[in-house]
Amino acid sequence: RWVVMVPNVIPGERVRVAVFRNFNNYSEADLVTVLEPSPDRVVPHCPLAADCGGCQLQHVSIESQRRWKTTLVQEGLAQYGLTDVTVAPTLGTDQTYGYRSKLTPHYDAPAKQ
Repeated sequence: RWVVMVPNVIPGERVRVAVFRNFNNYSEADLVTVLEPSPDRVVPHCPLAADCGGCQLQHVSIESQRRWKTTLVQEGLAQYGLTDVTVAPTLGTDQTYGYRSKLTPHYDAPAKQ
């Protein structure tokens, strides 16, 4: 399967792209138009969302962003063989814009015996 990396596209969408670079096992492309949008696509809050690095996910519904972030943590742990770890759903705030946040992972050390 050939992979094409395209910013601002949600998995499952049907899109038209312009490929600008090819590598051994994938290509990079720019989004030209969305032909069939995902149900998770929303109108970005910020008018600069498509161009600004700080607004990379504003075209994705907040619920979908949280599911995706939880999946990223699960997949990252699985790469290290940690498949039996329970990952809690990503929590958020009712205020979805106008704040900054960061991820700070915490863990409980195994009990000493």
